[in-house]
Amino acid sequence: MKGSNESITVFKQTLTTLIVFVLMYSGSLSANEDNNENNNKVQKILFPEGQNSVAMNGHVAAHESYDYLLSAKKGQAFRIILKSTNRYNVFNIMEPGEKTDAFFNGSLRGTQFQGVLSKEGVYTIRVYLMDNAAHRDEHGQYTLEIERQDVLQTR
Repeated sequence: MKGSNESITVFKQTLTTLIVFVLMYSGSLSANEDNNENNNKVQKILFPEGQNSVAMNGHVAAHESYDYLLSAKKGQAFRIILKSTNRYNVFNIMEPGEKTDAFFNGSLRGTQFQGVLSKEGVYTIRVYLMDNAAHRDEHGQYTLEIERQDVLQTR
């Protein structure tokens, strides 16, 4: 009977350890998702009165991202250029309401965007380091230039 009790005790300890591990693991996933969103620096883009362009300066380190919120009208044209000390520093642009799906992906298309926006609302410009640079703990100083162009195309 003593061997049976020891087996039950070991089983309970193993089961408890497994449950704690599962709870910690699932909690860390949701914590990381929340932290990813909450650790992003978020800044609204404001054009100085009478100006059609603005420059945002910043520093990005491994696994960081910075969100710039751009209010735009449907059919409004913009030119966005990222200049950085790190060639793996890029940006994505998400349409209003999107959290992760970018219609412009800088890691595929480069550090310049010029185009007409298809929706009215607040666009997110997310500046970050590509994974290869982030895994090497790199960082970069950058300037994000946003130019509002006079074209307003309605379709």
